[in-house]
Amino acid sequence: IQHFKARHEKHLATSRASNLDSQQASVLNPHAVNHFFDWTEAEYQDHQIQQMDIWAADEFGITKLVEATEQVVYCRGKKHPPVQQSGEENIPVMATVCADGECLPSWTIYKGEQ
Repeated sequence: IQHFKARHEKHLATSRASNLDSQQASVLNPHAVNHFFDWTEAEYQDHQIQQMDIWAADEFGITKLVEATEQVVYCRGKKHPPVQQSGEENIPVMATVCADGECLPSWTIYKGEQ
């Protein structure tokens, strides 16, 4: 690989693969978060929305944690290198919570068999 990289160093770069969560977390901006919550609070007051009317649902996956240990080669100039995939089966779970603290039972989606 070293000879290949040396021949094409103008077009290729290397780095450690990372999972997507760390890339998303790196762009978290306190100013943007505060602006969002200030705007949301004003909207709730303007429209008289109560806590019992606010529900949030989120799907998250349960997978085996895989460390980013492989080095990847990618085209130079790309903003982010490729994301490492674990190869493990993802098990989606859906959770629903109300702003007043009430929770609906979570549910899980399993891969079907034919």
